[in-house]
Amino acid sequence: MNALEHLLHEATTLLMVPVVLTLLGLLAWTLLATGGFLRELRDRRAAGPDHGLVARFHRQAQALGTDRNGLESLADRCEVEGGRMVTRLNLVARAGPTLGLMATLIPMGPALLALGEDDVAQLARSLVVAFTATVVGLLVGLLCAVMGSVRRQWYAADLVDVDAWLAAHGEDRA
Repeated sequence: MNALEHLLHEATTLLMVPVVLTLLGLLAWTLLATGGFLRELRDRRAAGPDHGLVARFHRQAQALGTDRNGLESLADRCEVEGGRMVTRLNLVARAGPTLGLMATLIPMGPALLALGEDDVAQLARSLVVAFTATVVGLLVGLLCAVMGSVRRQWYAADLVDVDAWLAAHGEDRA
């Protein structure tokens, strides 16, 4: 049994590097996504009713003219585009805290060993890594959950506007 315990400990220890690197990558992605979100918020406030997916739809719809199939396809692509961004944010909102928890629990093994050996310095290092990973994972999750929720509302309203435009131009998406 001792060999299995050692193997399990080694396997989880090896996971620490990819877990922390992935968590840091998600943090970087989240910070970039937050910048994009704030830019979109500013643009939506400045543009008024013609914003986001609606503005993009109108620009591309002008090029299509009265091609009903093309307009319907364009509206569908707008819906998919909005859904893709919200889905990505939802995934990261779940993955961030999960990876943060993993990066919290993995160093707890060495921390407990250090405690048993009265190695306070190693105990402190392990706990700092553990708690920092928790904070990063929760921050990633919180930011992405908020952005996903707000964007879901934005895009739902945008699609209502696109549907209204299509209905006014003789194309009902029902």
